[in-house]
Amino acid sequence: MITPQELEFNTKVSFASAKEDIYALYAHFNLLRKEMSMLAQKNQEMELQVKRLALLLQITQLKAPEVKEILVEKVVKEEKKPEYVASMLADKVHDSKCIFARNIKKVNKIKFDSKQEA
Repeated sequence: MITPQELEFNTKVSFASAKEDIYALYAHFNLLRKEMSMLAQKNQEMELQVKRLALLLQITQLKAPEVKEILVEKVVKEEKKPEYVASMLADKVHDSKCIFARNIKKVNKIKFDSKQEA
């Protein structure tokens, strides 16, 4: 048979042990909560970074062909000699960039490298 003093002692030890467990769980819970907060913040930062990278990718995909075209046009303009065109049906010679030269149908268009040749 357990005496009342032993019962009281065992009860005190049990409650002290439970109290220690509760404090340990509380401390662990707070640690996990801080870690979750930190991970949530990192997650938000990574989401923003992914959005930035997606926008950069879209911008580069949109601008890349335009930039390439501009560079190609510059190179072609620098390398290209002035070209002259005339219509088989007319006596006039035009610069290839002239508005009137653009109106000449391809079927009737004759190309020349120089004015003298035209």
